Amino acid sequence: MHEPGEEEPEPSPEEVRQACAGCCGCVKFIFVVWVFVWQYNVVSQYALRMPLALWDGNHVVPMTDECAAIYFALQRSLLCTILEMLLPVFIFSIVIIILPRFTAQRNESMVKLCGLLVGLATMSVTMVSICSYVVCIMGLVSVWHASAEGIAECHSLDNCAWYVFLWLMIFNCCFQACCGIRPYPTMPTEPLPDHYKALEVAGDADQATIKTAWRKLQIQHHPDKVKARTTDSVEIAQSEVRVREINAAWAVLQDSGKRAKYDQDRETQRLLSSP
Repeated sequence: MHEPGEEEPEPSPEEVRQACAGCCGCVKFIFVVWVFVWQYNVVSQYALRMPLALWDGNHVVPMTDECAAIYFALQRSLLCTILEMLLPVFIFSIVIIILPRFTAQRNESMVKLCGLLVGLATMSVTMVSICSYVVCIMGLVSVWHASAEGIAECHSLDNCAWYVFLWLMIFNCCFQACCGIRPYPTMPTEPLPDHYKALEVAGDADQATIKTAWRKLQIQHHPDKVKARTTDSVEIAQSEVRVREINAAWAVLQDSGKRAKYDQDRETQRLLSSP
């Protein structure tokens, strides 16, 4: 809470990064669901026209090699889309829902298991993304090189597949170029700054103690006050760095929600790093 006339701390770079990651994650998830519905409708439609061809390739109605290549590329693309939709949900459920419970219980073995599962899922997301690019490229090549005679019996499957592959490639490339970040929550593996040490308070200090310490240290290390007593450029630069540390710590610890998240991440890191 902020008192009247008290400036609200600016969001930290990490908070901005997390907000951007959340927005990108929502946008990508919506797009992936839309692509999944689109691909599934196309595959289902042509599965009805070419019975028993949905997964096993046993065609009751004859299918040319060109049609089969396009069709099965579209199926593989659908499988990649399903995994791209489910893996981030799996990671989100572990990091946001399951991990905090085990951290609160100080269950070291389960926290480490969560870390292992998130690591494997994260690698899987990368592999699926690469596979999705490869499948799309192979699908576009199949459509591009298909002969008119070969796709005559495709019932316009080649046109549908062309647009699916093309738009999927365009979006994935634009998404990576614009965001360049993982659009899902991750384990707190980066070393966290010690905000309690920065404000010279104990980890269980109440809000009044934290606020008093923040005001005292901010006045003590304010660059203007340091400049008034010394001309040493090194000491002045150190005071500026110290003030940034103090304000960063205050920005987190003055907010009960941010402080709880910070304490949880610190405890998770301690459990993950314990032998």
